[in-house]
Amino acid sequence: MRIIIEDAPDELVREFASLIARSQGVLEEGAAGRSADGWTESRAEHLLYDLPPYAVELLRAVVAGDGWAPVASLAGECGGVSLRARTVAMTRAVSRGAAAGKWPRDIPAPVYPRQDPDRTTGRRVVGYVMPGETLTGFRAALRRFGR
Repeated sequence: MRIIIEDAPDELVREFASLIARSQGVLEEGAAGRSADGWTESRAEHLLYDLPPYAVELLRAVVAGDGWAPVASLAGECGGVSLRARTVAMTRAVSRGAAAGKWPRDIPAPVYPRQDPDRTTGRRVVGYVMPGETLTGFRAALRRFGR
């Protein structure tokens, strides 16, 4: 599966990523065989240096959790910066990197929100996931990352 979203509002991109993340099987199937176009160690490191510290902390938490970070473990980190602000910063940095030619324009976001479909009010996002092939690149990049 290959999906390309260009020039879309951040909110639409987040909602679409959330929809994809709700189906782990589809996410893994779509990511298979894409390692050459995905998040290599070098690309991950470039992204880390382009992110504000609060967005890096989200990536650190997901990597430390082997691809999963529940919202409860992220609350209160980074001076109370919202999770939404962290993912928006990441979405914008991914777009900037693609525009600069550092990675393909269709590269997926490194993390996706996982929502609880049974919640109809309040916070629906229960955590953030990172696919396995992406996790490998970010784990290596975070070991070398200087901040």
